[in-house]
Order: sequence, then C-alpha cells, then structure tokens
Amino acid sequence: MENTIIPTYKISVTFIWHYADDSKRKIQKGGYFSESGTQDEVVQKFINTFIHNYTLGICKVEDMKVHRFDRIFTIDEWEQKYNPIKNHIDENTSFNGCAFETYDEELEFVQSQNPHNIWTLVNAEDESYIVPGFRWINRDLYFITEAPFTEESLHEEYLVI
Repeated sequence: MENTIIPTYKISVTFIWHYADDSKRKIQKGGYFSESGTQDEVVQKFINTFIHNYTLGICKVEDMKVHRFDRIFTIDEWEQKYNPIKNHIDENTSFNGCAFETYDEELEFVQSQNPHNIWTLVNAEDESYIVPGFRWINRDLYFITEAPFTEESLHEEYLVI
C-alpha cells in the first residue's frame, strides 16, 4: 500500500511589519501545516497563507525568521502504522468506532489486553495526542491496536488534528 500521508510540521516565524506611518511591529505566526517538499518550500507555502495580509498598499515585511520547524506525527500515520481495532462493546464510539472509554466494561477490556497494544488519548495544553501505553493522567480515551508498540517507540506522540 502506497503511503499517501502528507507530512505535518509545527512552524513558527517572526517578522517586522512596517506600517504606512513608518511605525514597526514584530509579528509572530505559527501553527500546524501539512505539506510536502523541502523545508524551504514548506516554510514558503506556510508564509504564503498569511503574508498577503501584511503587504497591502505601502506596508512591507522584513527580517523574516523561522524559529521552529518540527515534523509532527499525526493520527493518520498512527492508524496506518498500528491499525487500531474496533470497539466491539460500543460500535458507535468516536474515532471511527475504535475508541474505548475509561470506565466500566470498556476499561476492563482495555486492561485485559497486551500492554504493548494499549494507547491513550491524552490532552496537554489544549492539544490532543495518542501516546503508547496505559495512562491515567490527562487521559480521555483508550485504543487497542493490532500492531504493538516497541520499547523504542515509547516516546512517540501522534497529534490528533
């Protein structure tokens, strides 16, 4: 099967915006951006999504600096790599029927699985990630996967966007 996932990056840039009245303002823009290409190509495409708002009339932009360009793994990549199983207890659950609740019968089922096939949806700083293992802190949901995670992948995080 061909990998059709477009990579996602967390990008942060700053620049100086010159107003028409000669005043200056430092602007910071950042966010998640999915695009293929070299780092320079991806950053330029990210900048193109907003720069037109700052170059109207006689306003100009200078001193553009990239402060962050990090590859972020997403839930699509996690699904493709680990293949989460369907929840047979509640077929109408979220995440295409693959999520398990953190209580009652679903929790008991999760706890009965191979620990290397259990993943937790956690929330941190207004973002959600799927992380390997059975977690209690900041947990929202659990997942069981067909493919187990390894000791080498214990620090993997998959952004849910």
